[in-house]
Amino acid sequence: MTQPVEVRLPRTVDDVEESVVVLWYKTQGEQVKEHDVLLEVQSQKATFEIEAPISGTLREIRVGRAEVAAVGDVLGIIETTTDQEVAVSLHENVVTQDRPSPPQDTGGSPQQDTGSSVPQGGMSDGFVSAPPRIRRLASQLGLDLSAIQGTGPNGRITEEDLQNAVQIRTSTKHHVVPMTAVRRAIAKRMVQSLQHSAQLTLTSWADVSKLSAQRQRLSPGMSWNTWVLAAVVRALKKHPYLNATTVEDGIQYSDSVHLGVAVDTNAGLMVAVIRDADKKGLREIQAEAAQLADKARNGTASSAELSGSTFTVTNLGSYGVEFFTPILNPPESGILGVGKIDEKVVFQENSLSVIHRIPLSLTFDHQVTDGGPAARFLESIANYLAEPEQLL
Repeated sequence: MTQPVEVRLPRTVDDVEESVVVLWYKTQGEQVKEHDVLLEVQSQKATFEIEAPISGTLREIRVGRAEVAAVGDVLGIIETTTDQEVAVSLHENVVTQDRPSPPQDTGGSPQQDTGSSVPQGGMSDGFVSAPPRIRRLASQLGLDLSAIQGTGPNGRITEEDLQNAVQIRTSTKHHVVPMTAVRRAIAKRMVQSLQHSAQLTLTSWADVSKLSAQRQRLSPGMSWNTWVLAAVVRALKKHPYLNATTVEDGIQYSDSVHLGVAVDTNAGLMVAVIRDADKKGLREIQAEAAQLADKARNGTASSAELSGSTFTVTNLGSYGVEFFTPILNPPESGILGVGKIDEKVVFQENSLSVIHRIPLSLTFDHQVTDGGPAARFLESIANYLAEPEQLL
């Protein structure tokens, strides 16, 4: 039959009545063995480990981490399957104090340790004997005590052993690669962007079911990204407050849309610029975007072709990304992130149907415009994509 055994807070120091639970090493429902360290408690004077008085299942934790318990309080319940009657008094709870390790035994007879029932040295029934301060430090450093060979007295693990383990791990897992000039420039611009603008991202789905069904009929050979670029250009003409850049003395609005297209290159992210995109049709936008992207990847794009944009579009759909948080390309006030096309089953007109939709993420500078106007701009992009004839 099962027999519950109470694990109570013993009196660790004569004049201390309360202790704080620092950490439970076992979780509720976990199997424990006699002398396994269950938890660590701390009084005003010292830190102690409390061990399991018997093997069984830790059925209940009554005093959690950072909670205070008084001497005699029940900290937890262990359920044992032994048939013998179990009676555990306060004095039978095994307690180990965090104290300096005993001196090295150099005599002819084995050293006796009457102050703790935890064996000195390495492993004991799967538990590594170590003072609470060593156990805490190992946990903070992400080290497995069972993988560390102790060099202290009787094989105890020392702080120096932990430091050596960290050095070995660091030397085998980390190496420094100098930043390239391009990577350094990109990093500087991104930090500058976040430091000098109040960035906020809005997200929305654009229903492109009609475009999916009629894309080849409307304009054969046009990529999905071209349709998105065209929708952005049209929306910017309708909402010019996002076709703007910040300058030293205010906000500069542009009459023309110089559309930036983010290009992933071996050297890093570059933004190719389609100048006067608002004066170009679908085919011109697609041809120029492809040509500029090739030049950016080949390293032949001129500085003029990689600067001067008034709004940028970055597309991560080919990588399986949906919504994300694009960072503004300074000094622009808006950037649109485009994700992977998604299919969704919806209930329409008493029947189930499949719609196609694109996730859109708009980051804008709250210094330049507010959430309402930015949301209307995003809505316009979605409307143009939902009714693609407007983009022809």
